[in-house]
Amino acid sequence: MPRVLVISDEGEIVWNERVNHSDFEAEHFRRCLTDRVGWAVADAESSWRLGTVRPPRVDPAALRRLSRRQKSQIEAAA
Repeated sequence: MPRVLVISDEGEIVWNERVNHSDFEAEHFRRCLTDRVGWAVADAESSWRLGTVRPPRVDPAALRRLSRRQKSQIEAAA
C-alpha cells in the first residue's frame, strides 16, 4: 500500500498515513489530507525547534522546598 510520510530532519516519523488512489476521487478526502499534511509539517518543524532549545535548569535545593503538588505540576509541564 502507498503511504504518505512526514519525517523530521532528525528522522522522527511525525505522520504516517496509508492512502489509496481511489481515496483521491473524493474532494473532501483531498482537502482533509492537505490539512493533515500541513499539521504534520508544522509538528515536524516545532519538534525541531523544541530540540534546539535548552531546557531551563531547576535548582535542586529549591525543588526540595516545593510541595508534592507543585513538584507534580513542574514534572507534568516538562
